[in-house]
Formats: sequence, C-alpha cells, structure tokens
Amino acid sequence: MKQQDKNSHASLDQAVAAVRAEQPENEAVRAAGERVWQRLSENAQSAAGSMALNSIRGCDDVRKILSRYRSGQLSGAQALLVESHLHECIACRHEAETGKRSTTVVPWQHELPRATNPGFRWVLAAAAMVVIAVGGYFLQDKLFSRAGMRARVESMGGQLFRVGFSGEQPLKVGDELGEGEKIRTGGGSRAMIRLRDGSLVEMNERAEFAVSMGVRDTTIQLGRGNIIVQAAKRKSGHLYVAAKDCRVAVTGTVFSVHSGVKGSRVSVIEGEVRVAALGANSVLHPGQQLSTNAAVATVPVQQEIAWSQNLDKHLALLVAFQHLENRLETVQMPGLRYESKILPLLPANTVLFASIPNLGDAAQQANLLFQQELQESPVLRDWWQQVQARKHGPDLQEILNEVHALGGYLGDEIVFAASLGGVRHGGPLVIAQVRKAGLKEFIAQEYPNQARLRVVDDQELKELSAQPDKELVILVRPDFVVASGDVATLQSFEAALDAGNGGFAGSPFGQRMAAAYQSGVGILFGANLQEMTRNQVTDRPYRHHSQEVFQSSGFSDLQYLVAERKEVNGQMLNHADLTFNGPRRGVASWLAAPAAIGGLDFVSKDAGAAAAFVTKSPAAILDDALNIAYTSDPKAETNITRGESELHIRFREDLAETLGGEVTFALDGPILPTPSWKVVVEVNNSGRLQSTIQQLVADANEHNADHPERHVSMEQESVNGLTYYVLRFQDSGKNAEVDYTFTDGYLILAPSRALVMNAIGIHQSGNSLARSNDFHSLLPNDQHADVSAVVYQNLAPLVGPVLQQLPASQARSFQQLAAETKPSVVCAYGDANAVRVASNSRFFGLDLNTLAISTLLKMAQPGSYRVD
Repeated sequence: MKQQDKNSHASLDQAVAAVRAEQPENEAVRAAGERVWQRLSENAQSAAGSMALNSIRGCDDVRKILSRYRSGQLSGAQALLVESHLHECIACRHEAETGKRSTTVVPWQHELPRATNPGFRWVLAAAAMVVIAVGGYFLQDKLFSRAGMRARVESMGGQLFRVGFSGEQPLKVGDELGEGEKIRTGGGSRAMIRLRDGSLVEMNERAEFAVSMGVRDTTIQLGRGNIIVQAAKRKSGHLYVAAKDCRVAVTGTVFSVHSGVKGSRVSVIEGEVRVAALGANSVLHPGQQLSTNAAVATVPVQQEIAWSQNLDKHLALLVAFQHLENRLETVQMPGLRYESKILPLLPANTVLFASIPNLGDAAQQANLLFQQELQESPVLRDWWQQVQARKHGPDLQEILNEVHALGGYLGDEIVFAASLGGVRHGGPLVIAQVRKAGLKEFIAQEYPNQARLRVVDDQELKELSAQPDKELVILVRPDFVVASGDVATLQSFEAALDAGNGGFAGSPFGQRMAAAYQSGVGILFGANLQEMTRNQVTDRPYRHHSQEVFQSSGFSDLQYLVAERKEVNGQMLNHADLTFNGPRRGVASWLAAPAAIGGLDFVSKDAGAAAAFVTKSPAAILDDALNIAYTSDPKAETNITRGESELHIRFREDLAETLGGEVTFALDGPILPTPSWKVVVEVNNSGRLQSTIQQLVADANEHNADHPERHVSMEQESVNGLTYYVLRFQDSGKNAEVDYTFTDGYLILAPSRALVMNAIGIHQSGNSLARSNDFHSLLPNDQHADVSAVVYQNLAPLVGPVLQQLPASQARSFQQLAAETKPSVVCAYGDANAVRVASNSRFFGLDLNTLAISTLLKMAQPGSYRVD
C-alpha cells in the first residue's frame, strides 16, 4: 500500500510538472476562454429564470424552498446556504426531515442583507483585486513562475539519471529537466548541465541537485556532492545554490560547492560569492574558501576543482598566461626618476604616498604584444573571447589605447596620496603634471556621458560646492591635473598649488619618501604607520587589555613602511623597509640580526624549496609570549603552571633553553611517494632536549591510555657513532613516522632515516645549497654578508617524477611551465630599528609559473582527492 501511495504521488508530481511545462497555443487559449464565458452566462440566466426568490434572509425564506432543496432543484450556492442554515436552526432542520413545521422559529443569525448601494460592489471588487495583487506578488515565484524546461544536459561522461519516487530514468545529451526534477551522476561519472538562464553547472561523480526557477531568481537545490557553477550575467535577480547547511548567492561568477556528509565547502574561482552559513553572512573572493563545519578542513581551491573535465583547458591556459607574462617582461619601461615635482605640494599630514611612472608608451607596447599572443595562441584567444562576451563596456585594447593617448598629455610621474583628513572623508588625490594643452577637451571627448565625472578648471572649482552624491572631480590646470572624489580636499590642494608648497616635504615622512629619489625610483609606495595607528586608536579605542597586548607586542612602535620596485641595468630590484620608532622589542624583535645560517649546509643544491631564519634566543621569545599571555588572560599563569605539572617539564629550562635561534625547512628530494621534507634546528643542549622529548612521549601515551588506537612509540639505534631515533605515530589505523638525530649542534628531522642520513652526507661533502653558485647569483646585491631570513624556490626540477602520474595533455602543459620557470630568492634583514626585505626576482619571487607548479605538487600528494 505504501508503495502504491508513493507511485501515486510520483504520478501526480509528474502530471503537475507536465501541465505546468505545457504552453498551449494562443488560439486554443482564446477559444477556451469564450467557452467558459458562454457557460457562465447560461448558468446565470438559468438560475435567474428558475428562482423567483432573490435572497435568503431567514427561516421563512428557507422554508419556502425546502421542497426544491429536497428534490435537488436549487443551484449550488443556494443549496450551500440552506445547508448552513439547517445546521444551526433546529426547527427548520426538523421540518426538512419530517415535512412538519415547528411552532418555534429561530431567526438566522448570519443573514446576508440585500445590497442597496450599487457602488459598494465596485468597492468589494477593488478590494478583491488588491488582495489578489498582493498575494500574487508574494506567491509569484510559486504560482506564476515561467513554465517550461529548467535545464538541459549539455555533455556527460558516464551515467546521469533523473531520480524520484517512481525510480530512476537514464538521461542523455539534449534531455531537458523540469521544475524540481532531481538528477544524479553515477560513480566515476561527470556531467555538464546548462541552466535556462545560461549558467553552466559541472557535476562531479555522485552529485545530485534539482533546479527551481522563479520570476527573477534561479535556485540550484544541491542535495549532495561537488559541483562547479559558472553563473551567467543577470540583469535582475540572483542565482542561488542551496545546500543542506548553507546558501550561496551570486550574480555572474565561477565557484564550487561541495556538500558532504560532514558539512559543506564553498570555494571561489572567479568573482564574488555571498554565503549564508553558521548564522552569519560571508563574502568570498577568488581563492577564498569557507567550510560549514570545523571537521571539514579547507584545501587549496585548485585541489577542490581538480576533478573538473576542464582541467586540461585550465592548464593550457596557465601555459599561455606564463608565455604572455614572459613576453611582457620585454616591454621597455620608463627610466628612473630622481626627483618629484609633486611631492613638495602635498599636505603635511599625508600618510599614504604612491608614485608610478607614466605608462602610456609601455601600455601601447603591451597591447601590441597581447594582440600578437591572441593571434598565435588559440587557447588564449578562446579565453579572451569568453571574457569579452561576459563583459559590457570597452575592451582591453580600447582601454590601453586610451591610456596611451592620455599618457601623451601627462608628465613622467603619477602620484596617489591620502591624508588622515582625506581618508576620513573619502578624498584621496591623484596628481600628475600636464605636458601639453588640450587635456580637458580630451577627457570630455573620451567620456562624454559619464554622470559621475566632472572636469573643471581652477575658476569652476572655486565655485563648486560639495556634492551629495559621490562623483570624481578632475581639476585641469595648465601645470597640473588633479582628481579626487571630495571637493573640499581638491579645493584645499588647489590652494597649496597656488602657494607652491603643501608642507609634506618638511615632514619626517615626506623627507623619508624624498630620500628614496636620490637613488632613482620606479614604483614607490610609502605608509606612515605611526600616524595611521595613532588615528585608529583615537577613532576606535581598543578594549583596555587589547591595547595593552598591542603595546606588549612591539608593533605599536611601527613607524613607516616603504616599498620600491625598479629596474637597474636590466635587473629587477625589489626592496621594502619596515621601520620602528626605536629598538625593536616584543614579537617585532623575534627576527634576529643577520647571521650565518648553518642549517642551509644540510640542504642540497637541487632542493625544490627552502626557508631558513635566525631568531633571538628562544628563551627570550618564550618570555615575550608569556608576557602577552599574562597581559591578555589573568588565568594564563595558572594554566601554564598546571600544564608544566601535567607534562612534567618546565617550558623554559627543558625546552626553550635547549634550542638555538636557527631553523631551516626544506623540500629536498622526490615528492613521491612521500615528500622529502627536512627540518634542521640549532640546539644548545641535545641531551636535555632528548630527555624532554622522551617525557612528552610518555605523557602522550599516558593521556591516551584509554585509547590504545592512539599511540606514540620511540625507538633508537646507533650507527657510525650517531644515535638515530624514530617516532611512530598511530591514530585510528593511520601510521606516520619522524626520524631524527643530533649532530654538529643541530637536530635533523625527516620522514625517513635515509633522508636524515642524506642531509648529514650533504653537510659533510659541502655540496650544499649554501655553497651553490646558482643560489649565490640570485642573492640581492647589498652591504650584508649574512641574512636574517631567506626563502628560496626552484620547483621546476620536481616536476619530472610527477609528470608520470598525469595524463599526457596535462604533462605537456606542466613541462612547458617548468621550462619557463625561474628560481627565486627573497632575503630579510633584522636591523636594530627596522626589518628590511630584498629580492632580485619578479614580484618578490611570486610569479604565475611558481604558483602553478606548486599547485601541481599539491595535486600529486596521495589522498588529495578524498571525498568527505
């Protein structure tokens, strides 16, 4: 019986969906309407001719028509009124049943008086129309949504089913889906579904969803699994993805939603996504991710979408981007600037300063190279056509042409500046010198219909009042052009221009920025962190203990951040200084002064990546950390004492004081089947540190005595005068190990004894990264013989073993990326009052090919594609 009910419900659902999807011809609709109207007219005339009684107002009227009621001659409405009266009136009910009249007459309490005002009928009709309209507004998505198909199967690999109460139905390419129909991919299957609004949904295996569509909005009801959505641009409404524990809203973007047993994970590939989950609303941007459950850890976005059938296309596009990036490096950039005509004109309270060269000619060169790449690369050309199809407004070539034309009117420097007052009122400034006349007419011609853009001269600016709506005001003078979104800021700067001095050059921050020009600048950025921090504390006071924590950290002493990027003799130089008002202290002082880092002697010259740094005494670091803890938490001291008692160690004497201040991490060797990582730590007392490790192992096993599946074992063996230790970790059937030994004042850790022994062999042979000529050639040219920290990457050699795990098309793409990748180094120096960073590599070593290859290495790890 239950199965029959389910089949009945399923049949009813299918019938309703079919009726809603059916769209009759206009002629059929008109003919049906005429037939209905004719039938209503005939019924009304028949009722009027067969009944002389115009209304039923009480017992007398009911008794007059009882005989006709019993014989079934009354209309439906009259019969209902009579039956309602008989339920309430005992006397009339007795007469209806027996045919004898009772002497007691009970008046009808619900009689309907005759309408004497014909205009009142129009009032009732109008009220009814209002009710219908309001109800229709709120129910339009349910009752008046557009009929027809909701989605269509565009492509598939494997099995795809329409599922419901009545069972499953295999689908094929071209099949259409109706309102609320569920579809599901089989194991090892993929599918591409095109929604009626143009959005594209890619389904991973065992994914399930349905589509519902209202007048304005479209909702993907994700039941389970992983999907990638390429949302179409919409003029109104939103595309929603509703999972069991979150709701995602977009208007034209690319994102992934994974709904698993433990929770959901939303990953953004392109554009902006709004997620409602965990009782809050979040906004995610490209590369960002949100999980609805702490048990669902975040993963790299590239890994989350690695199953996509478009992965080959994405990899080929990365290769095209890399090739384009390398070609753009050949663009001739403007020469260095050794003075600024604009800097002295800025207000004295300027806290942000950025200077870039006039890129008009460089933009034209870049445009020519880009157009050539579009002609030579089908992959890049297809991608660009898709981008242009999704966008409205001028294309890139038009924009670059305008930049080139505008650059002809401007001087060799463009400055962005903001002061505290300007920031508060939304009025930063963009300033450039004017090279030739006609700039005002050029802007008016290029942007004739921009409602929020106003071009004025100095006289028009004086007469201009503050606008209630934000608009960009551009002041064009014979000597300077200045743009701002705040009229008052612009008028104030106009006065400084007339005076010839704004006061910035006389301020300490202005003098620091002016000093950078002495050696020539390309791109220059500066921030007065001291004033910005002071202003932040004044405007938004911290809680008392939070302010004390900030003071204890040492970052309250921050003064300036100054960063530069320029090209000298064909070599790119990047440099950044973070300065303090006095000697660095607290957390800000943890990075020590430059020193020799011996840990690099244990890293081979063929390492894929390495990071090494030297800190001040670990005991002093512990003191700083405890000071912050005691400041922020009154119970911290008690908790730390209890922790030492439970672990049977003293954090300072047994741990911090046994360590030196030097640490090196490296990826040094094959990454399959286990990544060849190593950690090299300087030690001052290896015997006491080993005792501490043994005590921690004993405490861990004692703590997990009731969970034998969680166990840590320690073994040791002496080989060639060294004692090798191995820690084996077991947790619910999963095993891992860490091998280590002590030698030459260092602790060397790795996932196997062979790697530990290999590190010692590199140290003894001297064939290390620290002594590699290729490594030295990447180091920045400065006065420092040592560094406080260094980060190195050369991921290309690691690609070879991974390529064997990839399909041929993907392997070719990564081979091309590896061929064009370049190693890079970033160095940091801890001075008494500053931390300085320098690199000769592009973008401080962060370029597209490095990121792409690092993604490949993550994808190659075992277990990368597990399903939650």
